[in-house]
Amino acid sequence: MEKMTSSDKKNPGSTLQPGSAVPIVVALAGPLLVVLLTGYLTMQLQAAYANAVLGFNFRIVGVSGEWLPYVWRLAFVLLAVAAVLVYRLTIRATAARLATLTTLAVLATVASPIGSGLPLDEEQYPLMLYMGIEGAKSPFTLALIGAIFAELIIVARKGRE
Repeated sequence: MEKMTSSDKKNPGSTLQPGSAVPIVVALAGPLLVVLLTGYLTMQLQAAYANAVLGFNFRIVGVSGEWLPYVWRLAFVLLAVAAVLVYRLTIRATAARLATLTTLAVLATVASPIGSGLPLDEEQYPLMLYMGIEGAKSPFTLALIGAIFAELIIVARKGRE
């Protein structure tokens, strides 16, 4: 019995930690949520230039005043801060970083041709699909991909030293 506990102490990776799945779940679900929120904010910012707000049912509601674009820009800043903080706090392993990078890159690669003018059918698509397309082709998403890629390079250089 004593040998089992001493061997477990020497090899802490031999047992599965209860919270070890959290970084992978965040690495896969986090980019999807960020892309959808980015798409929603992009659509709201586009509508704000026409002094309107876009509802979740595609209804456009007019709003008076020139303050609306600033609210959506502030929301972009807050989304960026939240995304970076959650990423830095939860994702520390290289596998989780690669999963996040891959998820964002796949979403951007798939959505760019769709959002760049390829004709879609004339049937009505759900708002979430449009939000995903707008978010995946957004410069915000491309900046996140670049930041994660830069972080992977920095971590690899620190590992060599």
